[in-house]
Amino acid sequence: MNVSIISALAALAGAAVGGLVSGIANWLNHRSQVRDEWVLHEKSRLEELVDVAHIGLRLLHGRHVEKHQRLPEVMIGAKGSDRAR
Repeated sequence: MNVSIISALAALAGAAVGGLVSGIANWLNHRSQVRDEWVLHEKSRLEELVDVAHIGLRLLHGRHVEKHQRLPEVMIGAKGSDRAR
């Protein structure tokens, strides 16, 4: 075989391998970016759900406090039992 043909084939093989490696690296990078975007989206969605739940619990707590706001007055005014005697 002629030396120039071997050289040309080696150059073509190197270009093919380099292109393949470049394509794989590009695909992996894109996949990583898509995954990062998905994680950020899920994180913001979960934060929104937690905020909604927190608001709901705060409202529920407020209603509970309003409902039982006279309870300390009732308990202070209650008479003790005669069991201590």
